[in-house]
Amino acid sequence: MRLAFLISLVQIVGLQIHAQKPVSQNWWKGSEATSFVSLNAGLNANSADFSNRFLSELIFSDQLSQEVLNDELKGLSQTENVMGLDYELALQGGWNIKSGAHTLLFKAADVAHVNASVPKNAARLILTGNKSFAGDTLDFSGLNGLGMRFQQLAVGWQFQPTPSTAFFALICFVNGEQYADAKVDRSWLYTSVLGDTLSTSLKGGLFISDTGNVGFATHNGAGASLDFGFHTEFQGEGSIWQFDFAVNNLGLVQWNKKTIGYNFDTNYTWTGIEIPDITNINEQFADNVLTDSLGGGVNENIRKQTRNEWLPGYVAAELLQRRDAGFETGGGWVLRWNANFDPYVYLKNGYRFNEHIATHLSVGYGGYGTVQVGLSGIFEWSHFMAKAEVRNIEALALPGRFAGGSGIINLSYMF
Repeated sequence: MRLAFLISLVQIVGLQIHAQKPVSQNWWKGSEATSFVSLNAGLNANSADFSNRFLSELIFSDQLSQEVLNDELKGLSQTENVMGLDYELALQGGWNIKSGAHTLLFKAADVAHVNASVPKNAARLILTGNKSFAGDTLDFSGLNGLGMRFQQLAVGWQFQPTPSTAFFALICFVNGEQYADAKVDRSWLYTSVLGDTLSTSLKGGLFISDTGNVGFATHNGAGASLDFGFHTEFQGEGSIWQFDFAVNNLGLVQWNKKTIGYNFDTNYTWTGIEIPDITNINEQFADNVLTDSLGGGVNENIRKQTRNEWLPGYVAAELLQRRDAGFETGGGWVLRWNANFDPYVYLKNGYRFNEHIATHLSVGYGGYGTVQVGLSGIFEWSHFMAKAEVRNIEALALPGRFAGGSGIINLSYMF
């Protein structure tokens, strides 16, 4: 049953593997425009509906204990239990033109996104089977998930008219590697008392990119996107305040004509088979007698087609105090589209030891979770900057209540 649950999740969310703040960082590198190269890496996973205790035992233990299973099912919402995952590995850089206000930008990135929503009844059916629902009708409508992996090659421009202000924009070519989108708008399952008859009703859709063309950077679709934003600074309360605004992945991918599509709106019934003589079962049922009506109905409705899908992008803003030394404060917000993501807001407070070293604690709410906690540290020097952040500390501290485990690292060299 554990394996069935994992397989079902994989099928729902995209055949692949957020905390909430974006992985990509702003292009601002300091008051003087300069050339630079950066490596950004991040893996963000989060859910306030599932728990690390459950997922850890589901994946790593030989058997899922009844206690953990019961506790997990008891805490699930009847209508929606959301999880999300984002991965990004990006090489970014800028070439300052003649030590002036203009910088040519580039980016190469590998990006993956997964989100899924599993109603409580669907989780019960996957994890425990339908035996406990004999003589009853189970409604598991609302099961859905989206998964995609893509690569980006981008070029752009940054204009820094003053030491405290910079604007940037990039246009990205997007290679669509892998994609799956499943939505079940209406679904119910009836199990007879004896278990010899099953009836179900399904309405929804399923789209999957070419399953015969898989692997890193394989081409199953193409698209384009825009990244743009700005950085500015101003004086206030005896210190400098830095404001960053960014829009990322504003675009879409057209998945090619080999994309598998299936829209369904139908009812199916399976009845038991009468076996007069169990000692002679092989001769009573020839291969052409037992047909799979469900499989036949599905195959008749499968088609291949192109499909347009928005990238799971975001718009984010952050205001952060900057001192030479001492306590700093700030906060921000993140909105996302095509990601089944609630608005996320956070506060950030920390301490700057000197002009080179600082640490911050962030506390936020929303996204794929409820309350979320992160801890970051930053080291800045004249030609080098490093930042590391651990997110979803609440899930590590309370594994029976939250699910998640996220982190990012950013390394930049300026020259």
